[in-house]
Amino acid sequence: MRHPLLVRAPADEGDLWRRLGRTLEQAVTTLPDGAVLVLAVDAADNSAVAARERDELSFLTDLVRLSLPGRVSVVLSARSHRVPSLGADGAAQVPLPPFRAETSAAHLRRYQPAASDEECLDFHGRSGGNPRAQNYTLEQARTEAWDMATLLEKSERTPQQMFELLLASGLQAGGADAGGERWLAFLLALARPVSMATLATALDVPSEKVTAFAKGLAPGIRLVGERIQFRDEDFETFVRGRVDDEAVVEAHGRLADLFLEQRATSADAAVHVATHLYLAKRLTELVGLVLAEDSPAGIADGFRREQVQMERLRLAALAVAETGSASDAVRLAARGCDTASRSKSLSELVDSHMDLVAQYADVDLLQAYAPGTAIHSGWARCGCGSRACCHVTRSGRPRRGTPWTRPARGCGAGWLPRTRKEDPGRSAPTT
Repeated sequence: MRHPLLVRAPADEGDLWRRLGRTLEQAVTTLPDGAVLVLAVDAADNSAVAARERDELSFLTDLVRLSLPGRVSVVLSARSHRVPSLGADGAAQVPLPPFRAETSAAHLRRYQPAASDEECLDFHGRSGGNPRAQNYTLEQARTEAWDMATLLEKSERTPQQMFELLLASGLQAGGADAGGERWLAFLLALARPVSMATLATALDVPSEKVTAFAKGLAPGIRLVGERIQFRDEDFETFVRGRVDDEAVVEAHGRLADLFLEQRATSADAAVHVATHLYLAKRLTELVGLVLAEDSPAGIADGFRREQVQMERLRLAALAVAETGSASDAVRLAARGCDTASRSKSLSELVDSHMDLVAQYADVDLLQAYAPGTAIHSGWARCGCGSRACCHVTRSGRPRRGTPWTRPARGCGAGWLPRTRKEDPGRSAPTT
């Protein structure tokens, strides 16, 4: 039997953390004797760095302050030099040593099942038991079909040496040897994951060259469909260190020009044009864009359009703070009031016609416009994740006579009623 999970929209972020606390308390009661529940966050320092770059708060700030029930622990992994960024000053620290010989052997045999004991020991010794160095070597060996002798020879390289070779390989494959810094600057400037089509347009080169460039950088990057993702922060940091800051600013400027032309017809351009203007330090143009356009016309979904407009306003406010223009600040405040009014109207629409809204809008965007308290809205979503299974009523029960009384055809899940006595912050009971 399938058991649906219904999630009601929280009133605010604090409600989410309180709900997590209650969920942990409930989970502890189901643990066997002697068992411990662990919340693990791998590479937690990445969140701290990203939040600092965006001038936002990381979720780590609230996580490390969360009052944990007994038998619940939080484990964060981070690079040693970034441990202070986690804000967990009183926590115990456990250094992670390199792989032992048997672990290196298991790692090698995941890729080379027939590796002998001697080859495993050689691999461990040459790589120094460094997991990241081993991983890059093994991934590259798989991509390039190395034999064991070549793999062992290459495993002596440090990550820095590997990154140098990957970078040279990518630039050579894409034919970008002479203008390599420019290619890398665009790779760094574009929103992640990077669209290869946009990168080709920005560089004014055939898409085949960008594809060859991306494949040459593997395994430092991953190809996901037609988009490029950095494999990890270490390689991205290495690439960033090879590019002058001004080259990245110039890349943002070129992308701003490109997206200004496309913003009325391309949702991607409409979403990112303001960011590129800001990072290109074209602050006056950014403010002018926000004041001239009531909302991003290139985005079809009204909810997404207003979210992007709020981000544009945020960036424009930062720009005005830097330029010090009082007149722009007043006009921007008026534009913000217009946007806030539309946001309120969207919230009222969600409250009164969720069944209709859910049919045509992206359900994942609706939470920002859900009414302020779950106890009044009764917003619920089926655990199957289907848009058709999103439903809301004021009582928290399925509304009779609507298409949303039952989940979508083929779902197999059933709506779960909520009684008046039930705690609105807790999940509804499963059946």
